[in-house]
Amino acid sequence: MRHARIVASASTTALVVSGYALGGAVAVVATLILMLPALALAFDNRSGTFFIIALLIVIVFVVLLGLLSLMAIVH
Repeated sequence: MRHARIVASASTTALVVSGYALGGAVAVVATLILMLPALALAFDNRSGTFFIIALLIVIVFVVLLGLLSLMAIVH
């Protein structure tokens, strides 16, 4: 379990740094939102509550961005 936490933390740090270098703050926020389920799997207890909440947050943001994109296309 400790190895999974180290890998998740290191990959999150690498993605945040590369996202900031390539796309700025927006890329960092998007990367962190998409990394929530992976971090939840690494740091959650056996109940899985944090993993479920992280998945719901990601789904909400994906639906929100989809609706905003659809409104931009239709307008």
